[in-house]
Amino acid sequence: MTNDLKYVQSPPTWALKIFRWYCRPDILEDIEGDLLERYARLTKEKGVAKAKRRFILEVLMLARPNLMRSPRKGPNHSKNSNQGFIKIQIAMFRNIIKTTFRSLSKQRSYTIINTFGLTIGVASCLLIALWVNDEFKMDAFHERSDRIIQLKRVIYQDDGQNFTTNAIPQPLEIVLEESYAEVEKVSLVGWDIEALFEIGDDNYREVGRYVSPEFLEIFSFPFLAGNPSTAMAELQSILITERLAMKFFGDNWQQTAVGQTIPVGGQQLKITGVLANPPTHSTLQFDWLMPVQAYISQNSWVENWNNGGFRIVALMRPEADMGAFGEKVLQEVNNNTEGADERIRYQFFTRQYLYSNFANGAEQGGRVDFLRIMIIVGIAILTIACINFMNLATARSAKRVKEIGMRKVLGAGKNSLIFQFLMEAIVMALFAVILAVVLVQLLLPAFNELAGKSIEIDYTNPLLLLILISLALATGIMSGLYPAFFLSSFRSTAGIKGQGLKVGEGALLRKGLVVFQFMMSIVLIIGTISIYNQIGFILGKNLGLDRENVVFIPLEANTRTNYESFRTELLRISNVEAVTSSDQNPLSVGRSTGGATWDGKDPDSQVEISVLTTDHNFLETMKLELAYGTGFTGDNHRDSVSFIINERVASLMNKENPVGENLSMWGVAGKVVGVVKDFHMTSLREPIEPLIIRNDSYLRAAFIRISGNTAQTIAEMEKVVKQFNPGLPFEFTFLDDQYEQTY
Repeated sequence: MTNDLKYVQSPPTWALKIFRWYCRPDILEDIEGDLLERYARLTKEKGVAKAKRRFILEVLMLARPNLMRSPRKGPNHSKNSNQGFIKIQIAMFRNIIKTTFRSLSKQRSYTIINTFGLTIGVASCLLIALWVNDEFKMDAFHERSDRIIQLKRVIYQDDGQNFTTNAIPQPLEIVLEESYAEVEKVSLVGWDIEALFEIGDDNYREVGRYVSPEFLEIFSFPFLAGNPSTAMAELQSILITERLAMKFFGDNWQQTAVGQTIPVGGQQLKITGVLANPPTHSTLQFDWLMPVQAYISQNSWVENWNNGGFRIVALMRPEADMGAFGEKVLQEVNNNTEGADERIRYQFFTRQYLYSNFANGAEQGGRVDFLRIMIIVGIAILTIACINFMNLATARSAKRVKEIGMRKVLGAGKNSLIFQFLMEAIVMALFAVILAVVLVQLLLPAFNELAGKSIEIDYTNPLLLLILISLALATGIMSGLYPAFFLSSFRSTAGIKGQGLKVGEGALLRKGLVVFQFMMSIVLIIGTISIYNQIGFILGKNLGLDRENVVFIPLEANTRTNYESFRTELLRISNVEAVTSSDQNPLSVGRSTGGATWDGKDPDSQVEISVLTTDHNFLETMKLELAYGTGFTGDNHRDSVSFIINERVASLMNKENPVGENLSMWGVAGKVVGVVKDFHMTSLREPIEPLIIRNDSYLRAAFIRISGNTAQTIAEMEKVVKQFNPGLPFEFTFLDDQYEQTY
């Protein structure tokens, strides 16, 4: 045995003890030495986790009759007697297997029904397990995932409320780079942006992000072409994914993509690299990346400490004291602003997908809560299937009374009968697992579409084989244990006479199992009905605006620059009732400001207010109800210094009717001309936020309310869009469809 074991972690102690327990003493030392040497080698080559899994698998695979020690002990015990005993055990085992298959084949209806029940239960459990495992793997593929953090900003309001956001002031990146020794790399990460690519005569809308060059060093997105160290050196550069490279340049993109200059959003950008497509286990999805400095140079507002323009991620040094780092970074925003009451906290990047809910800046669950529920549901389904198996096996006992009696008369002991019945259950469970795997494989495409996943079963993974075998054994033992003891308890004389058990024997346990089974089934049914009703409530909820029959399309190129003409042409369509425009979806408002002021506001108060930019037709088109005042007039000069607020802002201003009050934001001073009744702008889980609606030319989408003959109306809308932007693809979305997808 080598000395390599001195330099690696020990193998699983429990597995080593099991091996020493069953292995023959005369070969124990040699085989154990081989196992340990192989474990030491795998630890260095593959890592501790894979080495441990392989060690456990080998211990289980070595549990063969010719290697197992004999239970006989004593001075007269010899190797020959050990071999004789093994032969007897093998013969008995073969006989039990034959008897098991003979018994199951005679009761085909019972076998099919019980196997079918177990198959459905195991398949459901496997699908849930695959989904849960896939969820836990999110963002774990990055090589240094244990050292990547994402910063969070906790904003405290004057009304006592607070919320946590990923929007961080850009100057904090510079502070982290210069003043924090714990930080190895830091990167700005922009939000999803759709850019228009012009390739020859074709145009494509593709989604990507602005990022810092360090992004490529922090995260593990492999380069397929180009130089990672210089890929973002120029502001007019762009990185694309393999998907876009094949889409734009065909199968020979390796020779033609890098170095090409292509028009993107009106700019000529040079392709400096091609990245592998982000895996499905990445929360960061993109088709292109551009240097963040190109965005900052055109949007100087992001350089202000009062604005949250980016997400910030950092790679921490291995020796970093995270507790000290958290205390130090906590007050950075407050130290660089006046009147702000904000805290900076951090979260490990691998946790941000599952733990997305926060209270006072601390994790309060999130998607992980659904995973826990689904784990419980999976266990419940499998338990119900096992109880169903027990009940069916027990109900069949009357037909096996004479068989059990004859076996006992011929010398079969209770233990051998228990083993026989357990073997039947395990064989049936093994069949059920095999059928369940086949069923899951057939259902995976539909399941992936339903869950939005791309889950695949890796049959080459030895751990999967171990899990499936363990599942079959556990299911077989759990479902067959009670029937085995129940059937083996028949008295031989009573069995031969066909009397079976006395009335009432074991009835309490059987009744308890049935009651428990029905109770769990009822809980699952009630849960399903509750979820169905909750979804119905969400879809039928009055949000404060009318989202039905509203189509929105992106404004770009001529539809943006000539918006009024474009709107006029849309209104000529017979089934178009109204047209408006905005900078964002009114049901998913993401822009906000903490710098709004009004007469009487405490200069030290901190209030974050959502901001929605629209044209003068917005209230009418979206059927928003005014509480006080009027909407915009259509006079651009007048509307540019007018604001509409919701009732939440009116309450913050401490005025029942604030129409005519002074209000300023983002350097524009004006007056409140109307108060709109509160409406939901984000998830129903969140309270309605204060909102300022302003009139401006920064419009990104048109919202068209239609009535009747949807297909013809959409076709006519496409003609109008093509009239203004003949080279651009026509895209549209129904507002209510997007709302439903949120849930």
